[in-house]
Amino acid sequence: MIGNNGYIGRAPGDSRVTVARQVYQPTAVQTAFVFGAGYDTLYFDVYLNGAKLVRGIDFTSGDGRNFSLIVPAQPGDVIEAETYKAFNAAEATIGISSNGLVIGETNNINFIGAGNTFAQEGNTINVEIQGGGGGGVGTAIRYPSNTDSPFSYINATASVTEDIMLDTHTAGKSYSYVVVQEPRLIVQTGAAVTVGLGKTLVTDLYQLGDL
Repeated sequence: MIGNNGYIGRAPGDSRVTVARQVYQPTAVQTAFVFGAGYDTLYFDVYLNGAKLVRGIDFTSGDGRNFSLIVPAQPGDVIEAETYKAFNAAEATIGISSNGLVIGETNNINFIGAGNTFAQEGNTINVEIQGGGGGGVGTAIRYPSNTDSPFSYINATASVTEDIMLDTHTAGKSYSYVVVQEPRLIVQTGAAVTVGLGKTLVTDLYQLGDL
């Protein structure tokens, strides 16, 4: 590829080549097609029933998204189009969503603060922020103008939903106070909180199960 930072072909920084492919099965006579992923004209191929077509003779392309067959495809034909794209890790963008809502794209993500956890599901990495449900320690309240106000809040109640041991493995190696930011702690039926040697659990009000 001429003009690729002085290199012919892929630049050394391109970590891999990705292939975008789309298959069409027209149900009527059809000439024009749209390639959803977009293509590089120099690296775009079209096949009709497994036979590679020749650009300019069998099909035309050029705007990076649409292509047309010279001889229309018929019902029962299978058209396959594909393009090759160099993927450069340094130039990769990351799509960011919050609770399923797309926010935007960026090259870098920086997570600040403790309590962040990560879990990968397929091609998605879920990031869970401690206190993400609202009401974490000192959760800020903003003015309608989206600027910081002097107010913050915490939730009134926290729930324990499974067994937990508060000992030197989970709550610090030395003597320590284990605190609950919410004033009221509900230990749900079937769950147990065990306070180990040298640990003191501090909260204003406890509720056990449905009592």
